[in-house]
Amino acid sequence: MIVFCDWFSTGSVPHLLAIVMAGALPDPLPGPAKSDAPRSKLESGFSLIELVIALIIVSVMGALAYPSYLDIINKNRRAEARSALLATMLYQERYYSQHNAYFAFNAATPASPFKWWSGSSPKTSYYEITATPCPDQTLAQCVLLKADPGTDRVKSYSDPVCGALMLDSSSHQTYSLGSQSTSPCW
Repeated sequence: MIVFCDWFSTGSVPHLLAIVMAGALPDPLPGPAKSDAPRSKLESGFSLIELVIALIIVSVMGALAYPSYLDIINKNRRAEARSALLATMLYQERYYSQHNAYFAFNAATPASPFKWWSGSSPKTSYYEITATPCPDQTLAQCVLLKADPGTDRVKSYSDPVCGALMLDSSSHQTYSLGSQSTSPCW
């Protein structure tokens, strides 16, 4: 304490340096001791409020992204069905040019020249394709291709916007839940 009082009484910088060099400064004021040791596991990490805020942010982002994700999945599955219907219609036209009639088929038709599923195999497909005569017409006049979603022969799937997609040999594109030409289905 004498050194401390002496420092205040003299007030000169060289005198203060001499005291510091000699290590005669008083102890710091009482308070929590600071250590150079690493923090313990209880002191490091995140607080509960930080975790709750992060969880809320992730939940809101997920809630906003999930409907968009489902919409993209539905659009991709519809694209698979449209592609299969258009390809099957091309094969039907080729069949018609050789036999003067279209070919009716479904999953139960033995030895069908057409595939009745929309994807690369029945196990990976979401639509079952059938071919029937158009209403009030014969197979020599018109064929109606229909892609039904999620039947018992393909993967389970339900399209809440379009339902089944249909294409006839006159290029009329419809779907079972409506027939607007500006729909997202076609």
